[in-house]
Amino acid sequence: MNVPRPLLVVVVVIVILGITSCGAGVVRGRLDASGPTAAPTTLFGGLSDEPVPRRDVRIDALDGGSCNESGTPVTVTVATHCLMTVDPRSLRPRTLRLDAVGPPIFVVVGQEIRGERHTKDKLFPVSGVIEVSVAGTSPVTVDVSCSCTLTFPG
Repeated sequence: MNVPRPLLVVVVVIVILGITSCGAGVVRGRLDASGPTAAPTTLFGGLSDEPVPRRDVRIDALDGGSCNESGTPVTVTVATHCLMTVDPRSLRPRTLRLDAVGPPIFVVVGQEIRGERHTKDKLFPVSGVIEVSVAGTSPVTVDVSCSCTLTFPG
């Protein structure tokens, strides 16, 4: 095969350019596929520990009882029966914390979920912290029966 030397040089150059451009394309494709350097993301860290502030809680006396508020932090003096209602702000849970003094304390927590009323009750035989998770789309009720004081921390 008798190919003129200048034509052979041109063919070799074209082949080399083709190979390098394909290689560069592969490398660039891999870089593009990885995208820009992403900022580190925070993985789901469990349930929220955000407290429910006093201003988000409606307190009503029931069955002739009384619920008197005073001081900072807010202290509620319960005489027999109080109903606290919290409207959730989102599906992400918050925690209603109450420091309770004056046992025994009977608490019933309720919420309507998908048209059904769900309740859970607990007896606190000694003083302690009452914690209620508040989330969803319907109000959460906390029915407290005692002669006690409940303090909203902070």
